[in-house]
Amino acid sequence: MKPFEDDMFQIVENVKFKQVRNEFQEKLRRDVKKINSSKKVLVFADKTRNVYELDKNQYDKLLRENITTTYRKADGPIEEEINQELKHITTKSEVRDRVENMAQRQAFISLKDHKENFENNPKCSLINPAKNNLGLISKQILDRINSTIRSKTNSNQWRNTRSVIDWFSNIREKNRHSFLVFDIVDFYPSISDELLKLSLAYAKQHTTISEEDVEIIMHSRKTLLFDKDEPWVKRGDSPMFDVAMGCYDGAEVCELVGLYILHKLTSAFPDGNIGLYRDDGLAIFKNINTRSGDNVRKTFSETLGNLGLKITVQSNLKVVIYLDVTLNLTTGKYYPYRKPDNNPLYINANSNHPPSVIRQIPASISTRISGLRSIIS
Repeated sequence: MKPFEDDMFQIVENVKFKQVRNEFQEKLRRDVKKINSSKKVLVFADKTRNVYELDKNQYDKLLRENITTTYRKADGPIEEEINQELKHITTKSEVRDRVENMAQRQAFISLKDHKENFENNPKCSLINPAKNNLGLISKQILDRINSTIRSKTNSNQWRNTRSVIDWFSNIREKNRHSFLVFDIVDFYPSISDELLKLSLAYAKQHTTISEEDVEIIMHSRKTLLFDKDEPWVKRGDSPMFDVAMGCYDGAEVCELVGLYILHKLTSAFPDGNIGLYRDDGLAIFKNINTRSGDNVRKTFSETLGNLGLKITVQSNLKVVIYLDVTLNLTTGKYYPYRKPDNNPLYINANSNHPPSVIRQIPASISTRISGLRSIIS
């Protein structure tokens, strides 16, 4: 082994480093220095790459307003109670050694700079990083449940833009159809204990869900929000129930509830063609006039209102912007959409990314753009 060791040491000794000096690297150094020396809070935007500087007092005010809107201070040793229940479930499932207790992590916000009147009335998303670690197991269970329901019901639950484009491309006589687009307001915090149980009951019609699975899913909803080391719980009749932004299985819970929503809507409109991506919904109706479109819109609002959800909805549309693509029923075309304040950000050629990654960027961009644009002339 001695010759081998000598060769290994020789390789390390022969490694040489060089100082890279170019305008891009210098700008990075200046930016890092500016960030480290800034006394303001840097806040990321919710759906764009923008970053905003806020005074500490202004940030604390926005954070507290968003917390108190939905949460209240917890009573008693509630964190200990949750961890004791977690211990009981994980011991029974023989995974105690792999699931840690809930950690206290400070809640934070991101800014919804895509909303109207953002400059005068900023809206925020409240992010809770204090995750219930049983959510990792709940995520796997819900993934299985959701995949089974989608395959058995053929529901239009979209998971990316490509699936939306495929759905749009398969619409025949597009010019005779109209869009209805709806958005579920504050979807995550609006999911109630009752709505999740109804969704699980619907799921049991299509797949096997054990009592242990339900126990894990429901316990994963027991999440505390921490602000300055103080625990907060949801307002309302079920303070220990929360689908927190940032929890491990939050997206999967929303998908399960979304499948139940699609079931209710397609039952109300068997002739409709309705799809959903998380909290954004899209439907088409054939040969529908203004009055009928208004009736459909009201029925949509009523159906989801009965589930405890509030929506914004528009009907009788020929052109819609959905996710990051524009769909046009009149021309049959689709093409990419980008928010006005969300400029593309690419890797600089002088960055320290591997050369193979940099070489692949043009091809990747070309593939994405061509995939979001129709070839109809």
